[in-house]
Amino acid sequence: METVKPAGFDDNTLPPYLKDGIPYGLWNNYLHYGADMKASWQKTVDRMASWGMNTIGNWSDLRICDLGRMPFFTTLHGIGIENSILGMPDVYAPDFEARNLQGIQATAGKYKDSKMLVGYFVGNEPSWSRDELHLCQVILSKDDSTPLKQALKAYLAKNGDTPQSRKAFVFDSFEKFIAITIKNLRSVDKHHLVLGMRFAADCPEEPILRVCKKYFDIYSFNSYGLEPPRAYIADITRKLDLPIIIGEYHFGTIDRGLSMSLIQVRNQAERGIAYRHYSEQAFACPNMVGISWFQWNDQEILGRRDGENYNIGLVDVTDRPYPYMVKAITTTAKDMYKVHDGTQKPYTNLLKSAVNSLQVPQIK
Repeated sequence: METVKPAGFDDNTLPPYLKDGIPYGLWNNYLHYGADMKASWQKTVDRMASWGMNTIGNWSDLRICDLGRMPFFTTLHGIGIENSILGMPDVYAPDFEARNLQGIQATAGKYKDSKMLVGYFVGNEPSWSRDELHLCQVILSKDDSTPLKQALKAYLAKNGDTPQSRKAFVFDSFEKFIAITIKNLRSVDKHHLVLGMRFAADCPEEPILRVCKKYFDIYSFNSYGLEPPRAYIADITRKLDLPIIIGEYHFGTIDRGLSMSLIQVRNQAERGIAYRHYSEQAFACPNMVGISWFQWNDQEILGRRDGENYNIGLVDVTDRPYPYMVKAITTTAKDMYKVHDGTQKPYTNLLKSAVNSLQVPQIK
C-alpha cells in the first residue's frame, strides 16, 4: 500500500535515516501540527517548563534546543568515535587531530556563544570500558595497516605483552584521545562545560578515572536500575569530587502494547512511583547536579532502527502526556532542592514488582 504524505511534507527536513520511512510518532506530529514543526517544539518546551523540568537532555532534536528557550546538553560529533574500534578512536592515525578539530568546529562552532548550552558530552557508553583486554584482541585482529594496531604492537614489544601492558596501552590511548579533544574544543569554545563520557553502569578503572578528574568538569554515567547506584556514586564522589550527572534512566510497562523496557513496572501508576523514588534518591547524593530521563516520547511499535520499542515516554506517540508521570515529575521538581540540601528526606518506595530486565537471565 502506498504511503500518503501530509500536504506540505518535505523529505528534505528529515535526517537521512528517516527518509526511507516515516515513524508513526513523527507522522502523527505532522498530521497534528503540519509541515512546520515549530509549534510542536514550542509545546514540548512549554510542557517541560510547566512540569518543572529545566534542561533539554542529550540526543534531543537540536531544532528544539535552537529555540533558545531552555538550557540544553549536546554531544560532540565527528571527533573520531564514529570510526572507532569498540568506541576507541584511532588516535595514532596521522590525520586524527585534524579530523577531530574539524568535527569539533562543526559542533562547537555553532554553539560557542550560546547562552543556553550547558556543555558537551564527549561520548556515550564506550564498550571497551572494563573490557580493555578484549579491545586489544580486536585491535590486533585488524589489518596491519591500521595505525592503532601498529601502535599497540610497538607498545607491547617495548613493554612486554602482558595483560597489564595491554590495559596500560588502552589507558594511554584514552588519555591521548581526551587530551586532543579538549585542546581542540578549547580552541573553539572556551566557555561551556565538558560533561564527561557518559560511562555505562560499571565504574571505570582507576587510570580512566584519573583522566576524567584531569580533563572533565563533570563526571557523567548512565544508570538503568531500580534506584541510583549509591555505592558507585559514593565511590566517584570520594575519588574525583566532581559534580555528577546521570545521563539516562527510565521505567516502562507492557500495558501499552510495547515491549519490556530496561526497567519494567506493572502499570502507569507504578511508573510515576518509580520515577519519584529513583529521582529523589539520586538528588539526595550531595554531588548529584542532574539526571536525564530517557526518553520524551514512547518508541514506535515497530521499533527504532535497532528494533527497540519501549513504553518509556512522558508522552505517547500521539503526543498525549501520561498523567501519573506528569504528577510524579511536578512533585519531584518541587521537592528536589530540599532533598538535595538535606532539609527533606527523599521519597522512598522501592517497588517489589519492578523488574530490572538487564539482570534477567537470557535464554539462548
